[in-house]
Amino acid sequence: MPDVTTDSLKPQQRKAIAALLERGCVTKAAEAVGVAPKTIYRWLQQPDFKSALSSAEGEVVQAAVRRLAGMSDKALSTLEAVLDDEEASAASKTRASLAVLEALLRLRELVTLGNELAELKARVENEL
Repeated sequence: MPDVTTDSLKPQQRKAIAALLERGCVTKAAEAVGVAPKTIYRWLQQPDFKSALSSAEGEVVQAAVRRLAGMSDKALSTLEAVLDDEEASAASKTRASLAVLEALLRLRELVTLGNELAELKARVENEL
């Protein structure tokens, strides 16, 4: 199934997607676009609108991931500096250590889930 772009949507629907992303709430998005909230709820039931919104949300998340990735080296250096600082309090060192360990565990979980998803996808594709 091809990806649905906002080209298939009406201008008000494209504005509604932008407003939903910016305001995070149907009521506020409807107010910004100049439609009733029930209109946006109705649009949310339409496959093209839902797909375009989902795609736009994915782009926002990817932009955030890229931004976070860009800050990761600085953040790790900061944690490392706290851990190496002989004058840092034990509480600061403990928080920094926990942050590192929690991030490592989350990353491991994500890698594992990604591998499992790739295996499932390969199985499904082989069965088709």
